Amino acid sequence: MRGVVYVVDDDESARKAIMRLLRSLEGQARGYESGEQLVDTTFEVNEPGCILLDLQMSGLNGLDVLDSLAERDHPPVVMVSGRGDVSTCANAMKRGAVDFLEKPVHAAQLRSVIVKAFVEDTAAQSARRITNMYNARIATLTPRQRVVLQYVISGRLNKVTAKELGISEKTIKVHRARILQKMQVRSVAELTRISTIIGIRPADPSPWFSLSMTNARALALSETAI
Repeated sequence: MRGVVYVVDDDESARKAIMRLLRSLEGQARGYESGEQLVDTTFEVNEPGCILLDLQMSGLNGLDVLDSLAERDHPPVVMVSGRGDVSTCANAMKRGAVDFLEKPVHAAQLRSVIVKAFVEDTAAQSARRITNMYNARIATLTPRQRVVLQYVISGRLNKVTAKELGISEKTIKVHRARILQKMQVRSVAELTRISTIIGIRPADPSPWFSLSMTNARALALSETAI
């Protein structure tokens, strides 16, 4: 198993037993004796990871740790408990855990759950790298270009955008070309897809634009009727 498993359990014997089991499966294991230690750690970003998190611990318990990790990127969390029940399992899943194991943990089950978590974390890390790359490209745009970008992905024509922003159509064309260049795309469709991924919304339609679109639809319907 290629990846890192972060084992969090304040019971030293239980923690070491799981780490020995992981090593027998040829996995990398790092032990933490408290939830506080895990919250303060820096997770690997160049290989997949999985957190095996004990539910009942002194200090921060498993659910507290899940809440603390919610505001940052982290590997998938598998909750482990010797006294789990349906409601506790449901609560852990609701707070972000991807699976729930009961102690004693068996090798085959542990391997299956960790491999699944590694696959999920690999996909999440890839998505984060892509998002960071797109955000870096967005950061190269000037404030005016960012505004024009929102108009471009809204589907407006250059002359419509120029009218709404109070600048010349030629200037809009220049901005549009530079936006495509800086974002390293060749089409508005690709620019729109990237904008959706990083959460950039199209410009809201102005009353004039909305009225024009309404008239265009009405004209299309009337021509169809004819």
